Amino acid sequence: MRYNDAIREIQYDRTKRFVLVGEELYLKEQFEQFLIKAHPEANLLVFYPGEELEAKSALFSAGLFDQRIIILRYFDQMKNKEFPDLIREFDDYLLVTLSDQVNIKNSIITSVLGYSIPVQCNKMPEYDASYPSWILSHGTEKGYVFIDGAEDILYRKVGPDLTTLLNELSKLMIYKQETKTIYPEDIDKVVADSATSSAYEVLDNMLRKDISKTLWSFEKYLRSNDEVLDLVWFLGHYLEKMYRILLLDEQKMTADGIASVLNIPPMLLKTRYLPRSKSLGRDRIGRWYVDVAAMDAAVRIFKGDEKILFTKFIISSLTG
Repeated sequence: MRYNDAIREIQYDRTKRFVLVGEELYLKEQFEQFLIKAHPEANLLVFYPGEELEAKSALFSAGLFDQRIIILRYFDQMKNKEFPDLIREFDDYLLVTLSDQVNIKNSIITSVLGYSIPVQCNKMPEYDASYPSWILSHGTEKGYVFIDGAEDILYRKVGPDLTTLLNELSKLMIYKQETKTIYPEDIDKVVADSATSSAYEVLDNMLRKDISKTLWSFEKYLRSNDEVLDLVWFLGHYLEKMYRILLLDEQKMTADGIASVLNIPPMLLKTRYLPRSKSLGRDRIGRWYVDVAAMDAAVRIFKGDEKILFTKFIISSLTG
C-alpha cells in the first residue's frame, strides 16, 4: 500500500496491523510516530531481536490488558517461526519493521505480509525533483524562504536521504530563525558534506576530466566515509547508465525515449547527461567502466591498499 493511503488507514482506524517495507528510514520513523500519536491511550511495547520470548508473550496475551501498540523491530532478524499465527490472531495495533537485508520471499515474511498491510517506505527517485520539492515544502510550511535555488544546493550537498536532509534543514532553520530566509552561502556555512554528496563531486570532477579536483574530492570523500567500495559502486552505477545513454542515442532513440527507459527527467538528460556522455565518448566511458569493475574485484579480494588502488585509477583514467 502507498504510504499516504496507509496513513489514512490509521486516521480512520480501518487497519491495525502494518509492515514497513523499504529503505527510507525517515518515512518509517514518521509512520511509527503517527501511529503512536493516533492512539495516545494505548500502551506501547517495543521488542527487538533477542526479545522473542517477551514478544510472543505479549502477542499471546491479547485481550487481557488495555489497548496496546506492539512494535517488532527488525522482525526478519528475530527467531520468528512461531510468530505468524500469533500475529494473525492479534487484535491490537501491531507494527513490524524489517531490516535492509530482508528476504521478502521468505515464507514467514510472506505470511506476515499476508496478514498485515505492507506500507511502502521507499526512497524517492534519485534523479528527479522530489527531494528539492520536499525541502521547499517542508521549509515553506514553517515560514522559510529559499533564495537562488538554495533547496537544490542543499540536496546536492547532502544527497538522497530524507533523515539527513531533515537534520541539516533543522540546523539551517535554527541558524536563520530570525530572518527565515535561506541563501546558498548559508548552506556552505552550516550544512555538513555527506558521503553521497562527496561521491557526486568525485564523479562530476571526473566527467570534467579535472585530475587535481578529482583527487581532492576523493580525499574529501574519505574524510566522511572510509568505505572506498561504496564509491566504486557509485561510479560504476553512473558510468553504466551513461554508456547505455550513448548506445540508445546511437540507435536514434529520442531524448524523451531514453529518459523514459532510464527513468531520468527529460530536461536533466538533455542538459546534463547526454551532452556529457557525448563529450566523453563511448570508448572512454566503456574503458572507465571496465577499470571500475576491475578495481571492484581487486578491492573485494584485498589485492592492494584501497586508497592507492583508487588513486591509481583516477590518474590512469584521466591521463590515459
